[in-house]
Amino acid sequence: AEIIEQTLTNAENMLSIAQGTPALIKVLSETENELAKEEAFNYLNNLQLEHNSIFESLILIDSTGKGVLDNINIVSDIDLSGRDYVQKALGGERSYSDVIFSALTGEPIIGIALPIASENHILGILVGTVNFRTITQHPAKIKIGENGYAYMIRKDGVFVYHPQSEKVLTENLGDTDNQELSSLVARMQRGEGGEGFYTYEGDYKFVRFEPTVNWILCITANYDEYMDAANQIKFRTLMIVGGFLVLAIVLSILFANNIVNPVKQLQ
Repeated sequence: AEIIEQTLTNAENMLSIAQGTPALIKVLSETENELAKEEAFNYLNNLQLEHNSIFESLILIDSTGKGVLDNINIVSDIDLSGRDYVQKALGGERSYSDVIFSALTGEPIIGIALPIASENHILGILVGTVNFRTITQHPAKIKIGENGYAYMIRKDGVFVYHPQSEKVLTENLGDTDNQELSSLVARMQRGEGGEGFYTYEGDYKFVRFEPTVNWILCITANYDEYMDAANQIKFRTLMIVGGFLVLAIVLSILFANNIVNPVKQLQ
């Protein structure tokens, strides 16, 4: 969860630096200034190339929610006025989108929008889109036993990441008659972190969940596999502790002998 939050924090920090760039402010103030457009375009293009491991695209939006330019097009015809996170940013707040499909590439992304202002007047916003795979690469690496894995849901229960990609943005974890699972999902939606057990398709399962940004990261495994991993850790811990105890006893005996033997010699 911390890695996911750090990834988005890094992206937002980069946008925070960019939002005050004079070239972006100028092109929003002087929309017909071709030199200003070229300067702003070059800035966004270089910024995205420098940080392409994070940003899929960088888009400059005017006060109506329509595109001015982006890192690929010096003239943009994109219209993001219908996106809630864009309207929130035009109202003066930094905002994140849900996982959505990019209007430019069709890929699942998260939009981060920051307002650009001059003399307390909002001229437009800077939108950075982060390919969601940049974030899901972290839970994708989590494996517990043969069948354990991680997934992520929105606060409404819809999957935003799952090893079975057909579930993403199409299935809701809360749409279930399973009372054990339904109770756990309710806790997730309240923003709680915790763990629990439930039966799914005949298997007794363990799940650990933690809220992160706008989502909940969940790690699940069959109970037997989870306990096997836990027991292995417990066994290794006991072996290490036992080893230290044996070493401590041996050292104590040696230390005692080093004191007793010279005393006996004096006698």
